[in-house]
Amino acid sequence: DFQRIPAESYFDLSFQWDVSENVLFTLTAQNLFDNQPSVVGSNIGTTAFNSGNIYPSSYDPLGRRYGASVKFSF
Repeated sequence: DFQRIPAESYFDLSFQWDVSENVLFTLTAQNLFDNQPSVVGSNIGTTAFNSGNIYPSSYDPLGRRYGASVKFSF
């Protein structure tokens, strides 16, 4: 019997503010609801690369994170 990995949805949020003609301020939140990936045991996807993994190419292993940036143009 084939076991399945459950689907997961991730939500990101970004806010940009034009402070002036030459300054752009950005705030971001990734994985806003802090969804954790399912840990896959050795009975799903048994390969040398994926046994006991969380499949980081498909699922977010880092959890919620925030960022900010300021862009200056001259």
